[in-house]
Amino acid sequence: MARMGRACTSRQRHVFPIVQPFEKIGVGFDQLPDSIKHSPVLTGKQLWQLASVEKIPDRNLQIVEDTDYQAAVNSDVDGVSENLHTLAARLLNEGQIEKAWQVLLAGLY
Repeated sequence: MARMGRACTSRQRHVFPIVQPFEKIGVGFDQLPDSIKHSPVLTGKQLWQLASVEKIPDRNLQIVEDTDYQAAVNSDVDGVSENLHTLAARLLNEGQIEKAWQVLLAGLY
């Protein structure tokens, strides 16, 4: 991975923009819960998206009513935690950082 100035990074032949607000400072990797930080599913980019929020959101239990969340919890394919991390990864790829946080936070308890 290579930095290309403030707003872009590069990995191999791909260049992708990074959202980096000038006035806001994210929580950083150190503040991520260990189960998230050491996830076998989430990529470095996805962890960065989670770490770039200004504050780790409060847990909202309404996420458990979400059909994607219920499918991840009730699936027999992998463990529940890994299924939730896979769902969160998909949400992060779609730019839904807040919803990804809610899925991960619900899986911590």
